[in-house]
Amino acid sequence: MKILNLKEECTACGACASVCPKNCVQLTTDAEGFYFPEIDEAKCVGCGKCESVCHCLHHREPETFKASYYGFSTDADILGTSTSGGVFASLAREILSQGGSVWGAAFRGETLRPEHTSTDSTALTELQKSKYIESYMGKTIFEIQSEINRGRRVLFCGTPCEVAGVKHAIKDEGKLLVTVDFICHGVPSSVLFQEHLRKLLKGEKLVSLDFRPKDKGWNNKSIRVITASKTRITPYYLDPFYKGFMTENAILRRSCYHCKFRTNHFSDITIADFWGYRACDPAMNTENGVSLIVANNKTGNDLVNRLDHFELHPIDNRYSDYAYAEKDYSKGRHLRDRFYTEYAKSGFEKAAKKTYMQGYHTQKAKYIIKKILGKV
Repeated sequence: MKILNLKEECTACGACASVCPKNCVQLTTDAEGFYFPEIDEAKCVGCGKCESVCHCLHHREPETFKASYYGFSTDADILGTSTSGGVFASLAREILSQGGSVWGAAFRGETLRPEHTSTDSTALTELQKSKYIESYMGKTIFEIQSEINRGRRVLFCGTPCEVAGVKHAIKDEGKLLVTVDFICHGVPSSVLFQEHLRKLLKGEKLVSLDFRPKDKGWNNKSIRVITASKTRITPYYLDPFYKGFMTENAILRRSCYHCKFRTNHFSDITIADFWGYRACDPAMNTENGVSLIVANNKTGNDLVNRLDHFELHPIDNRYSDYAYAEKDYSKGRHLRDRFYTEYAKSGFEKAAKKTYMQGYHTQKAKYIIKKILGKV
């Protein structure tokens, strides 16, 4: 089967598992903790449906329409519970007001494994905020197709590659599906994160975890872990999981290093942090978050312009072009090879220290001094 020979291209969108008529394709984790399809050969009848919906095997061109905006929710609850300017939650509320459903990644269980689920089974707030971990798609595409077949509108939010998989597999003649992706850095595996989380908790019970808490402003790249007895906030460069993902690109999925969807978005709407908002409005001063919004077609543009309780500003497309720029991941791929060689021998924490956490103690000492001086 061709889908089993795509280790460098597969993005674990789950389309193959969703369309299999014999239920013989499952997403399982490999030795690195990433999801890949596994086929029960005894059940497989060779119908080829899994290959027909695989977006890795079929080339498509994205639409050429583009309209750029920036803005933020004027609803304090939405803005406070969002990583950035609250555009995802605002879009979601519009779809929910139409009787639709919203699909996105939510933390699940004590291990915080991200899984795609819908507002039919979880609160919208669970789908908000950045997760920075690969989400288990399972048979999400099958469930979305079932809802569309019943005439229900659906909003799906995921990485650009997940959206590409959804758009390629879903049959949507009634134009009921709306897709939202974001400027994606890549995804580490949930297995790595679970190992790291156990180290962070040290046997305590987790209350909550946030990769981008807004306690000290929107541009606060730190991880906050709250247990029953204490709150611990660690800057990204002192956390081996966060640093390995954020700056070193050392722990990402293989397909992330040559991702064709980073610059080619098949979604209706692309969203991101808009760090360049002051170039558009020098007088604006917000620590609560500003979203960049790019409508990639008329469907997306119409929805963006229908948002309630949202301050929306159209901008020239040149302000959003930076977000689609190619990034050089060659150094990260070299680090990845070294990291996973060490990981197989000694586990996450030791592998991180050997490959990209050199200078940790010096950086930690500097951070402690700044903290004592009240500069952090």
